[in-house]
Amino acid sequence: LGSASTASNQTTYTWTPGSQINNAKVLTVAGGGSGGSRYCSGGGGAGGVLYNSIVSLSGIQTIKVGNGGSYTSSSHYQNDGNNGYNSQFGSYIAIGGGGGGGTDRSGKSGGSGGGGAGNDSGSLTSGGTGAVSQGNNGGNGSYRPPHLRSETTGGGGGGASQPGVSSVLGSTQAGNGGNGIDLSAHFSTIYGENG
Repeated sequence: LGSASTASNQTTYTWTPGSQINNAKVLTVAGGGSGGSRYCSGGGGAGGVLYNSIVSLSGIQTIKVGNGGSYTSSSHYQNDGNNGYNSQFGSYIAIGGGGGGGTDRSGKSGGSGGGGAGNDSGSLTSGGTGAVSQGNNGGNGSYRPPHLRSETTGGGGGGASQPGVSSVLGSTQAGNGGNGIDLSAHFSTIYGENG
C-alpha cells in the first residue's frame, strides 16, 4: 500500500496490483455510527457492508477506510450520535452507519440506521433507515408514560444482517442491536470477529 493520508476522517491508501486481477472479491466496510447522548438514547448503526464477488482490478486503486462516528459530549439531552464515515474501494462506496437519536429524537439513516431514542411525546420515535444491500434499519424507541421515565428506553442500532430491535413500552430493557453478517464462507475466519 502507498503511504496513508488521514484527511476528512478517512484513512486513504493507494495500491497498484502487479497485473490485472479478474474475479477479485472486494469487501468494503464503513465506520459505524455513535450512540446518542445522555439517557434513553438510541444505539449507533453499523457501517455499511458492501461485498462484490467478481471485480476486475488494474492500475492504481484508491482505498479509503472511514472512521466511526464520534460521540459528542454535552449536557444537552437531545444530542444525536454522529454518523460514521464512508469507506471506498475504487467505485464501490460503503455508507457510514447512522447515529443514534438523542433523547426524544429519531435515529439517523446510514449504512445501517441508528436506533430511535426514548421520548416524552407519547408517539413512536423511529429508527434510522439502512442503505439498500448494505445494512438494516435501526429499532424504534419507546415513549414515556407520565412520571415513568425509568420505562423509557432507546432502540438498538441496525446491523449488517438484521434490523435493530425496538424497545418495548413498559420495559426497562433497551432494544438490542442487529447482528452483523458472517462472511467466513468467502474470507475464512481470519478477518473480522471469526469471520
